[in-house]
Amino acid sequence: MDIYLSFFDMIILQLIAIIRNDKAKDNQMMIALTLEDLAAAPEDVKQYVIRRLLGVASLEAERSDPAIDSSCLVDLSEREAVDLCKGCALRTRIVLESIVRQGPEFSLRVIGMDIEAPAGSLRGAWSGLTKRVRTVTMKKNAILIDWYGAPKFSDNGAVLDQAGRVSEVTHDALAKALGL
Repeated sequence: MDIYLSFFDMIILQLIAIIRNDKAKDNQMMIALTLEDLAAAPEDVKQYVIRRLLGVASLEAERSDPAIDSSCLVDLSEREAVDLCKGCALRTRIVLESIVRQGPEFSLRVIGMDIEAPAGSLRGAWSGLTKRVRTVTMKKNAILIDWYGAPKFSDNGAVLDQAGRVSEVTHDALAKALGL
């Protein structure tokens, strides 16, 4: 298994390099990973790929201690929460409202139900929120959401659910900014 994950690490690093450079260079290779490939992969590999693609704070497959690691999550002030919400599209605002209604710990499945879209279709919302929170806080490594536990997948490899959390301070600031 260590060899497989090491090979997988290499593939992921190549994918990240290609994504970061709009133009692939001669020394880079391009790799396509289909949903069928992902569905056939072992559960820990699926988790690893999803976490890498979402750019989450931790690559641990699962945590036994559900306490929030305060070093990786940003604590938004009320002003920062207002600024974050001002720059968000309607769909992203609905995502934030769903998070606030659920509490600091939330379910991706419930957010999907609130926006009437599959949970796995929210990838753009997460990347947009990450960029926006880093702009608002002026912290290049700020993380709004900590994804934890094992994601749940459908038979075709689509993400069905994942547990996430924001800090208590951020949750309260977002609730005030959104008037909830």
